[in-house]
Amino acid sequence: MRSVVVTGGSGKAGRAAIRELLAHGYSVMNVDVAPPAEPLCHFLKADLNDLGQAVDALRRAAGTVDRRREPLGQPFAVVHMAGIPAPGLAPMPSPSRTT
Repeated sequence: MRSVVVTGGSGKAGRAAIRELLAHGYSVMNVDVAPPAEPLCHFLKADLNDLGQAVDALRRAAGTVDRRREPLGQPFAVVHMAGIPAPGLAPMPSPSRTT
């Protein structure tokens, strides 16, 4: 079975992507900072703005993510749906200044 990692799978578009992938027989892992409203697949909380957490999330996809479940294996694909859904919901970074 092919496995897919969906980043931002707890959001509207991410949930739709997960449902579609599951309907087509894929094994799916949702990687998001927010837990899903309804558990459709395995969930891993990670902040993808942090390089270490992003790399760790993809490495865990290849290993055993939960003793009760089969390992996902090397992901066939990553569907990147993570992001800020609307302006103003997260602070903007300050512009860098050069002197």
